[in-house]
Amino acid sequence: MSRTKRINISIPEDMLKEIDEAVKNAKTGRSRFFRQAVRYYLTKGTIQDLRGQMAKGYAEMGDINLEIAESWLQADNNQVERSEMLLREMEMEW
Repeated sequence: MSRTKRINISIPEDMLKEIDEAVKNAKTGRSRFFRQAVRYYLTKGTIQDLRGQMAKGYAEMGDINLEIAESWLQADNNQVERSEMLLREMEMEW
C-alpha cells in the first residue's frame, strides 16, 4: 500500500453516528471506510465523465454518420434499380 497521510475532516454529528454504525456493521475501521467511500466516489465520477464524453462524441458525430448513411442508401437504391433492370431484361429473353 502507498504511504498514507493523516487528515482532519469536519462532519455533522448525526452523520458520524451513521458512519460509526456502518463501520460497526462492516466490521472495519473509520479510515478504511473513508478510503473505500472516496475510492468509490472517484471511480463513479470517472465513469460519469466518460459517459458525458461519449454522449458528446455521439452528438458531434451525428451529422457525419447521417451523411454516410444517406450516401450508402443512395448507392443501395442504385444497386436495387440496376438489379431490377437486369431481371426485367432476363424475363424478356425467356
